[in-house]
Amino acid sequence: MAALQNQATFLVDGRYWSANNSGNPVFDAIPGIHQDSFRPPSVCNGATEGACNTNVIVSYYSPPQTNPAVNLTFYGAGLCKATIGGYSDWYLPAICEMGYDNAAQNTGCGIPPAPPTLQNMQTNLVDNGNIGGLSGPYWSSTESSRGITQNTDAWDQFFDVGGNSFQDDDKDGPISIRCVRVITN
Repeated sequence: MAALQNQATFLVDGRYWSANNSGNPVFDAIPGIHQDSFRPPSVCNGATEGACNTNVIVSYYSPPQTNPAVNLTFYGAGLCKATIGGYSDWYLPAICEMGYDNAAQNTGCGIPPAPPTLQNMQTNLVDNGNIGGLSGPYWSSTESSRGITQNTDAWDQFFDVGGNSFQDDDKDGPISIRCVRVITN
């Protein structure tokens, strides 16, 4: 389930993927959360496990790794640790939880016309009349393992009715954040 509104919005109050204690972007490579990470040996299946990725990111920016802890409001995954609508189990979705790979980026999220790897926000919300008002770029919790900038970039999803795209971008882009949670009984 996606939050009903953005936790940060592109061109308004967007957030960096990662930040330091001054609120400035950083390009830390956080182990075990890129699209090619699989359990074991990695901590998370990076392309599909946003809750796991989010916990790893927040732990990385907390003691003892980072001391003092980085303010949660300074970076994407941190924003999703807030209580939203009375719930505190939100997380920054992994790239495959956000959409499918229509540009053959090799994220493992599925390429149409084949079905996507997972139920996702693009297929379930945007392609069905844009329920939830998702538009433009949104950070995922998945780091990129592509090219010479391995793990210093992260994946974002560009939501658009009638199409979408994945982008492998520097972590210093202040773009939108939409947290999600698992629906439980």
